[in-house]
Amino acid sequence: MRSVTRVQPLSQSRADRPRILLVITLGEVGGAQAYVASLLPALTEDFDVTVAAHGGEFLRAAAATAGA
Repeated sequence: MRSVTRVQPLSQSRADRPRILLVITLGEVGGAQAYVASLLPALTEDFDVTVAAHGGEFLRAAAATAGA
């Protein structure tokens, strides 16, 4: 007999959501930074996202816009 696990909806309060820490070497415009910036809007819908990067305003602005 299989056991069934009930999954809670992802519209939980921010404190209850799973956390993701994205670490990027530099926050300046580049390939990895652009990729992370494009992922942020989708990730922030279901996760509490923190972005760690050194310098540059590109990722800071992208994270702020996405709500990370």
